[in-house]
Amino acid sequence: MPSNASRRHVGDVANGPDVTTTAYVTIVTMNESAVSHQRSVYLDDTYTTEVVTRVIARGVRDERRWLAVRDNIVHPQGGGQPSDVTSLNGIPSTVVRDPEGEPLVALAPDEPMEAWPEIGERVTVSVDRARRLENAALHTAGHLVDAAVRLRDYKHIVSNHFPGQARIEFEATEPLTDAEQFVAAVQSDVDTVVEKNLDVAAYWADGRRYVRIGDFSLDECAGTHVSNLREIRDLLVRSAKVKKGRLKVGYTASYSGGSDR
Repeated sequence: MPSNASRRHVGDVANGPDVTTTAYVTIVTMNESAVSHQRSVYLDDTYTTEVVTRVIARGVRDERRWLAVRDNIVHPQGGGQPSDVTSLNGIPSTVVRDPEGEPLVALAPDEPMEAWPEIGERVTVSVDRARRLENAALHTAGHLVDAAVRLRDYKHIVSNHFPGQARIEFEATEPLTDAEQFVAAVQSDVDTVVEKNLDVAAYWADGRRYVRIGDFSLDECAGTHVSNLREIRDLLVRSAKVKKGRLKVGYTASYSGGSDR
């Protein structure tokens, strides 16, 4: 269920949370006596780009200091998608994933640690909204390209959803007979799907998160996505080549707007 976190404060540790999300990660604060839950808000609502919450943990990893907040809106790098550009109380912050071996997303504000907020303090976390939505559109477009290629009996290996270098790789036992024709056919398929303005929805089953695009694709995924294909523009299948047993299909796409959230 998408949250309304973008419209209100969330995550008061003392009074309890006031937003419902579906992804929970248990962590232990630095005194190892209190157990808290970091809620992965970004998995439920792509459009939440600022939140007021509280610090629940602090620590050091590989000489890098970090802190974690209760309501996490930050997408860390993973699944082929880059991390969000993030700030805490207006201070640019590096995203630190799985500090101390704990499965949570933490931040490292670019200021002396003595200036950092303490555990329990209320803070404001923000992510660059324009960058977030561009990444979401590119990732959703990647699912479309992936599904269109898999329809041609190619098996997915890995995805890269970074701007300027986005591509999907598949197992390939022989070279393409006509790369231009292949690209044109995949392009036609994704254009047809985009024109349908299908909804994009995430849901959880058996502890796993899945992203469904209408009746066209269904994939396990922990990335951010747009809510409808009308938010994607300029989806271009730019290349296809086979090298060392892999078919590499490059693509580009942009965020068109269209969400009122």
